[in-house]
Amino acid sequence: MKPVLAILAVVTLSIIFVSPVQAADYTKYERNDSEKAAITMTVDKTEWIIERVEGEEQNLYICDISSIKRKGTSIHCGEDVVVTESAIQIEDFVLDFNDVRRISARRGSHSSQIVLAFILSDSTNRKSSFQRRMSDVVSCRNSIRIKADDFIRGAVVAFFGDISVDGEVNRDVIALLGDIYIGGDAVVRGDAIAVNGKVHMHKNASVYGSVKSGKGKSSSRQHRAKRWKHSDNSIKVVFSPAYNRVDGMHLNGGIEYNHPDSILPSFYATGGYAFASDRWRYDFGLSQTIVRGPVAIEVGGRVFRTLKSDDNRIIDVCENSVFATLFNEDWMDYYEAEGAYGFVRLSPLGWNKIEIGYLAEKYRWFDSNPKLWSLFGKKNFRGNFSSVPFDTLQVMKKDLQNKKLTSLIARYTLDTRDEENQPWRGWYGDFSYEFSPERWNGDFDFTRIEGKLSRLLRLNRYQSLIITGAYGYARGDYLPLNRHFFLGGLGTIHGTRHKEFIGREYVYTSAEYSFSIPHTDVNPFIQYDGGKIAAERLGNGTDWISSISVGVDFSNSFRVFISQRLDVGDADPIFYARFSTGLFN
Repeated sequence: MKPVLAILAVVTLSIIFVSPVQAADYTKYERNDSEKAAITMTVDKTEWIIERVEGEEQNLYICDISSIKRKGTSIHCGEDVVVTESAIQIEDFVLDFNDVRRISARRGSHSSQIVLAFILSDSTNRKSSFQRRMSDVVSCRNSIRIKADDFIRGAVVAFFGDISVDGEVNRDVIALLGDIYIGGDAVVRGDAIAVNGKVHMHKNASVYGSVKSGKGKSSSRQHRAKRWKHSDNSIKVVFSPAYNRVDGMHLNGGIEYNHPDSILPSFYATGGYAFASDRWRYDFGLSQTIVRGPVAIEVGGRVFRTLKSDDNRIIDVCENSVFATLFNEDWMDYYEAEGAYGFVRLSPLGWNKIEIGYLAEKYRWFDSNPKLWSLFGKKNFRGNFSSVPFDTLQVMKKDLQNKKLTSLIARYTLDTRDEENQPWRGWYGDFSYEFSPERWNGDFDFTRIEGKLSRLLRLNRYQSLIITGAYGYARGDYLPLNRHFFLGGLGTIHGTRHKEFIGREYVYTSAEYSFSIPHTDVNPFIQYDGGKIAAERLGNGTDWISSISVGVDFSNSFRVFISQRLDVGDADPIFYARFSTGLFN
């Protein structure tokens, strides 16, 4: 532990005493949203929505991405819309790019959408073709190159080609069906967005706005002269208090640093005091990317004494703290773990992560405090792991107290979602393997596998479907309580009691259909949950448990729903409220 703390101290001091470079002064460009566009194009990875405004009349054209074809020197979006090097033609309407004063780019109603607005110039102030090209650069089928000595006052937009930037662009760089390459001396003062491609950016490039790729990760990077002032690229002070029925109020804080180019190690150091448990807790971590490129390799580790819960896959700490503070509802079960973890992580192709690590931790049991304060709650908090039968729990508590676990952990994560927080489409999966033999100087002996895979489908502009499947199996002579599987209630089979079922093997599936009401943040949904779990192995005699839920989601930030168990005839419905979707915790 001492060498790790020494490295953290050296890295922290070296970063703190680096003098930030003073940023140059630039005039800030302010968009004028009151201007009206002749044509707006809302684009994402699956469709283009083109809106033409003519007087008071608005005409809408929706083109699926599969219907967008390049024919000769033009692009055809279905049968009605044609884009050429000099104009956009919609049926009998033609918008000459020479009549466009500027191109405005902004985020759409969904974070995966980009809205391009073609603003007409006044007839009394029409610019020449040469002047317009120096203001905005548009290409239909050819790639665009901004040379080192070029300065573009406006935006750069490529419909069906790549964009290479070695000079300076004063606004956004957008490739609809191509890639973006930003050189080391390039300056982009707006966003760099490749809707259906990827942004390749030199580590010395200067991008003031966000960087978003349709393939791979998205990020936010600013000019180097401003990075130390930007909260995403500096040493950050973090404060993350939590409230639960074991620790009561846990005041936790510290610092963290993530280098935007992975040249320096990333680290965090947090600690705090748990009042009800009368315990100091800490967590120190350090990682370094040692290989960059298409297959990045990162090594790292952490030392910790934390109050752990394996229920963060169904609810995060913040949401759980809200329920505990307001209503005496704590959905998580806890144990203290003190130890260390080291890992090697590979990130091939951007949407895969493979992590192999070694874990050594010692456990300590803590009972819950049933009479802790809550703002509106009038009941006592439930006991820790209260869903486990009392006699079984007493044995498992004894088996966990002061015992040591040593294990090899391998994890694979798949994530092709179009957006992390409010995704509409893609795949998301997490698969893990843990091997803990008793001969590795530990007190347990087991092998455990678990996998979960979700498919997000956007049926059309308003309707979506999420299908999820999960499976887990654990075998061995000595399996600790926290490595068993639980089903029931929040985040699993709604309509049943919370964590009602415990076992060593389970299978689970769910399907959620939802639709959004136009021009609102209201999304009604219906969800089916089903699964079964066995104390040892699943068999023909294992009962299938299922439920149906109906509710309303508000902007993926709050949802209410009611669930009815289907496999038991006399079960009462259960009402739920969530401050998140609970799908990707």
